[in-house]
This record gives sequence, C-alpha cells and structure tokens, in this order.
Amino acid sequence: MAHAKGEIDNTGPRIQYFLDMMEDWVCPMMVAPASSGTLEVLHAEPLGVVANVSAWNFPYFVGSNAWVPGLLAGNAMLYKPSEWTLQTGRRVTELMHEAGVPPDVFAPIYGGADAGAALVAQPLDGLFFTGSGTTGRKIAASVYSESAMAERMRVRPRSMFPRLQLELGGKDPAYVADDVKQPTSVGESVADGAFFNAGQSCCAVERIYVHEKVYDDVVKGVVQYAQSLKVGDPSAQDTYLGPLALPSQPAFLQASRHFPPLLLLCFCLLFEHYKQDKEAFFFLCTTALLQFLSLFLLVLNRFDLHPSS
Repeated sequence: MAHAKGEIDNTGPRIQYFLDMMEDWVCPMMVAPASSGTLEVLHAEPLGVVANVSAWNFPYFVGSNAWVPGLLAGNAMLYKPSEWTLQTGRRVTELMHEAGVPPDVFAPIYGGADAGAALVAQPLDGLFFTGSGTTGRKIAASVYSESAMAERMRVRPRSMFPRLQLELGGKDPAYVADDVKQPTSVGESVADGAFFNAGQSCCAVERIYVHEKVYDDVVKGVVQYAQSLKVGDPSAQDTYLGPLALPSQPAFLQASRHFPPLLLLCFCLLFEHYKQDKEAFFFLCTTALLQFLSLFLLVLNRFDLHPSS
C-alpha cells in the first residue's frame, strides 16, 4: 500500500513535467534562417491514432508516460490497461473524460492477450508498449510483418510504418566501485533497489557487482537492510515487503533461467509445503527471498578493476 501511494504521489509531478515541457517540444524549431539562403524550419505534427498497452506494476505512472504526452501532442489515444489492473484503467478513463477529453480521443480497450493482439493488428500511427521482453518481441514481429504492412498500405497508407516504442524488462545490474565513501549505506541502497515493490519493477536491481575492496561492507549493508524489512499484509501502511502480485509468478520464477539455482531449490521446497494454502501462496516468494538471503548473497559478484599481475 505504501508503494502504491508513492506511485500516485509521483504521477502528479510527472504529468506536470510534460505540461511544462510540451510547448518547447512541439513548437517550430528554426534549423536555418532565411538569411542563409534557405529557410529551414522543423514542425512537429501529431502521429494520429496512437495505442498504449500499459503495464500492471505501476499502472498510473507508467501509463502516464504515454497517454499524457500523446494527448498533449494532439493524438487520439487507444489505452489498453493490463488485464490485472482493469479497475485502474477504468478510473484513468473516467478522470480523462471528466477533465474534458472527448471519449473518441481517449478510448479504453479492456481485455487480455486477445484484446492486445487485436489492438496491435489495427492500422495505428503509433504504438507504445511497456511489459515483458517476450510480449515485446511478439508485438514487434506482428506490427512489422509483411501481411500487416500490406494491410496498412491498403487501408491507411500513412501508417504503413507506425512509430513503435518498446519499454521491456531486463536484468539491471548495479556496480559498486572501490571508491565509495560509505559502502554499508550503498549496500542498503542497492538492496532497496532489489526489494522495492517486492522486486516487481522494470528497473529493479537484479545483479550486483561489488569491488572486492568493499565487498564485505556492502554485503553487511544488504543484510542489515533486508533484516529491517517488514513482511506482511500488503494493505497495511507499515508493510514494506508484500506478496508477489500475480498467482502466475511462482511458476514463472520456477521456469526462469535467471533464478539463482540455490534459491530456486529453496523456493521449490517451500512451494511444495504451501501450494495448498491460497493465502500463503502469495507470500511464498518474498518469504523465501528473506529466509534465504544469506545464501543468495553468496552469488554477489566480486570484481577487481586492477588485478595484480
């Protein structure tokens, strides 16, 4: 709940940033004055009909990165919230229409993967997606397939090559060099980057490379921070580490080639114990991460930028 409130609190300033910057972004820009012999001016034009397929983990903040500048730039937006955050999508749509945005200019698309595929198949002028790498690759292949381009050429030639932006998940590393002044505090910071929102963030720290000179102190900071986190009911204001959000995630983690093998073994043992308990099911992974954090730290990477010969 605390992290959800933080998302709402940060969405307002993000929207204000777009409002403050948009005039500079869309106003004509002089490239060469008439005195040069050729007057050159760049004019920004709306793309047209733009779709946003948004993420479930930060539905307000992540979505606002697409539909706010899209609308301000003069586009019509087709907004598909995640099937896991449909109520948020409905509320965003209500707020847009209450603010005076016409329903035909901001239109929601509700549904799962089938609805997303149908949306991507439309002759769009732009498509902005935030989500997994697997889905992103499917979208890119669909948008630029030979058949899709031929259909767009037939019904809407100007959208034959739509603008496509993919913000996909990754394996974000953190690097800790040997010149840090407070390595224990740095360890706490990188741990927060890993545990924030129960790790359900596209910019979460997922690998840590630590110079051997400060390795022990960084590990100390990570352990101290992890031990201070309160695990519990996600609706409680003082809970920091709540459950994973989706019931499909434990199976996804089990199948992940990136999941640390030792932690995976512990996870599987816990899964066998708790899988019949639907309430404990959601707390499974976060509990396992804390219980076996000391084992996980064994795979933190040491490095030396200047190894001895």
